[in-house]
Amino acid sequence: MSPEAESATIEEPATRQLLLPYKPEGRGDQATALEVDRDRNPAPAALEGTIAAPPRIGGFAKLVRRLGDAGRRVLDVLLPPRCAHCAADLDEGTLDVLLCPNCRRVLARPKPPSCERCGSRLPAESLSRCCQSCRRQPRPFSSVTYLGLYEEELRDAVASAKNAHQEPLAVALTELLWELYGEALVSRRPEVVVPMPMHWLRRLERGANTPEVLAERLARRLGVPCCPMVVRRRHAAPQASLALAARLTNLRRAFRMSRGYDCRGARVLLVDDVLTTGTTCSEAARVLLRHGAAEVSVAVLARAEGRV
Repeated sequence: MSPEAESATIEEPATRQLLLPYKPEGRGDQATALEVDRDRNPAPAALEGTIAAPPRIGGFAKLVRRLGDAGRRVLDVLLPPRCAHCAADLDEGTLDVLLCPNCRRVLARPKPPSCERCGSRLPAESLSRCCQSCRRQPRPFSSVTYLGLYEEELRDAVASAKNAHQEPLAVALTELLWELYGEALVSRRPEVVVPMPMHWLRRLERGANTPEVLAERLARRLGVPCCPMVVRRRHAAPQASLALAARLTNLRRAFRMSRGYDCRGARVLLVDDVLTTGTTCSEAARVLLRHGAAEVSVAVLARAEGRV
């Protein structure tokens, strides 16, 4: 960020949002403005770095850190750390992700060769990095980064993470995604992370907004803002309950840009929990691209079988 941009006086509006100017690398004197919800996402010290500051630490954890090893031993006795998926006891080497070695192994199984653009499975003999569908008609998003296929243990874990009381599991899965594929996410050079929007009725039903939890965690790791730039226009039937033909039309014109946000020239990372046909991500990506985003890439926990 240039000294001129840092010293510029910004008039704060009456709302709780703040215009945060930044100058993406290689764009000369042209600056872009992103609005950051400062109540939930304080502006990072530097937006151009690729490695984020560590996640925020709560007051109790800070106290334990000050107490040192003795404090941690007391905490382990009072509240033994357990795996966020199977509740098995954890040792010190697994506390960063909060998953036991067995769950880490079954939740991050080797992935088959897949299309780098949409994540669909490629034939074993394929020499191309993109599927035939993406070569014929490129998708609005440029790439998909995902932890694994939506099957077996990962399917059960992602389904559980949608529940209101399972936020630690959602965080643990996101940390596992970052640990294994963080370099791939950094290589996309995202400048803002956008959660897949959830209609308020759906959020009321679930009691949680999993894409928002995932997006905020990845934004902290990447050192960039997390902004709810896209919102739902209307409540639509869940995509998982529909046949393929209905999925393609169910979300048509279901999203719009949130008022006041500016994504012109920005590289955006769009985050959701599961990608199946890609219709939801495509519709949201189109909104961002129509409003000037330079590129939209996607990160999800799981890739389900289904043609994009």
